Amino acid sequence: MTRPQFTHGLGWAAFALAVMLGALAGPQSPAAPLPPPSSPHQYLGVTQCIGCHSFENAAKNPGAKLYIEAGSTRFVRLNENITWVSHDLHSRAFQNIDPARNRTAKQMQDNLAKARPAGYSITAEASCLACHASIKDKSEPPARRTHASFDTIQGVSCEMCHGYASSWLKPHADIRQGADGKLGNAWREWPASAKQAWGLANLRDPAIRAETCASCHVGGAAEGRFVTHEMFAAGHPPLPPFDSPTFSRDEPRHWGLPRDMPLIVALAADRPNDAWNGFHYRSEKGEAGEVYAARHLVESTVATFRASVRHIGQLASNGTGLDFAAFDCYACHHDLKYPSPRQKRGFAGIPGRPTFRPSLTALVRIVAKNASDSSADPLKELDAIEAEMGQAFALQSFGDPAKVRAAADKFEAWAAAMLKTVRSVRYTRGKALELMRDLAAAGRDADQRIADPETAQLIAWALVTLRNEFKETGSVEPAGMAAALAELDGIVVIRVRPDPFATKKIGSDEAPVPVEDRLKERMTLLNALEPAKFRAAFQKLAPLVNDFK
Repeated sequence: MTRPQFTHGLGWAAFALAVMLGALAGPQSPAAPLPPPSSPHQYLGVTQCIGCHSFENAAKNPGAKLYIEAGSTRFVRLNENITWVSHDLHSRAFQNIDPARNRTAKQMQDNLAKARPAGYSITAEASCLACHASIKDKSEPPARRTHASFDTIQGVSCEMCHGYASSWLKPHADIRQGADGKLGNAWREWPASAKQAWGLANLRDPAIRAETCASCHVGGAAEGRFVTHEMFAAGHPPLPPFDSPTFSRDEPRHWGLPRDMPLIVALAADRPNDAWNGFHYRSEKGEAGEVYAARHLVESTVATFRASVRHIGQLASNGTGLDFAAFDCYACHHDLKYPSPRQKRGFAGIPGRPTFRPSLTALVRIVAKNASDSSADPLKELDAIEAEMGQAFALQSFGDPAKVRAAADKFEAWAAAMLKTVRSVRYTRGKALELMRDLAAAGRDADQRIADPETAQLIAWALVTLRNEFKETGSVEPAGMAAALAELDGIVVIRVRPDPFATKKIGSDEAPVPVEDRLKERMTLLNALEPAKFRAAFQKLAPLVNDFK
């Protein structure tokens, strides 16, 4: 068999390792992937990825010729590393906790050092590095981690999301010439479950993606990832509620949407079951076609909720009570008002005692009601567990750990069942429009839930996600929609990251906009939310949403 030659200098090492893999004799049947290695998956670092994923213009680069002939660009862009390094804030995660580069980090270190031994540095703090650097060995217990446990140079790099690459690096890039004389890659045809066994996370699955992101953006106590109340008090920026579609929209994508990837589109047309099982994607064509943004929204919403309640349960497992950061921040950090929207909204637990963040169940409530048939009432069980969790948080200072854990377990079981429910629903254009209308109705909020600023933010984000999808896929939106959204944008922040590149010109160089500058607008609007104005804006949006065709 003839093996292709690769001459692009930057990628030679990575490509040579791939094509020399002796375990793969040629393209394998999709039904017969090779068994994974028995050794644990290990961290390699981004230097092993850049060779094949740093072509600025693959179509015009001779070094990418073999990849193109093998059909690689039907599934990936080959410029992923360039986007990640240039515009993705994850690549700068460690820089953001370096006191020499970041004034927020300097403030945090100065504040934290007062209660730490001499010479304390947050750049060596494992609880900071867990989300601001790459963990070399996730099997190492968080309590034993030291600075040496992390790769700090590369920030939050590829393998923190895609999975440790020691096993799958070679087969995923192994290009071979088949019996038909064409170049191909057997790995590309393997089912997602087989790739996962080799260590590659299936981030095309919205639920897996959301839970992967949530481990930092929400917290994963078991993984040593949790922004404590002490960290917030010292200066760590407030974490916005996590919504995967919004964060994905506002982070310059180094991946393509399924409809932009010819391999996935062709698979959905020719082998729909494989497209669904591998990518949770259905063809978007025809009346039975599915709206991808709706699929992403509903699955990620349920998965984020599941990750959030799991995290709460883990925090309660120490038996001593919850850290203040597990509670609703805005129960204490708000300006007193009378009349009070909070009093009108009511309380999940005991009035006057902080409880969990009201936004916890905000979107999942809408998704669950929309996904369930008329004979089922998923909100009845959700409401009961929510009341139980509210009482558990408020029974005593720092919550009742055992009761919090019990309620969290019930929430997680409910979420697992709901994920199965939403996966059974086909989010056709009609169903997606119905979901969009449900979001518009929630924004008018007769029961005052949107008095919570984070809940208002999540509802607005979800509505914008679906509106953008319809607009990008050819819908002519009703007259007045853009103006109504512009009005809403002055009431609640619609974007997590207003500047998609978060850079500013400094002389001839580009540098990240300081975190304080990026957060100023969001926090100002968040703290100044007037629920009556928010509802009024949605009163204008609701009839416009109904006019979408």
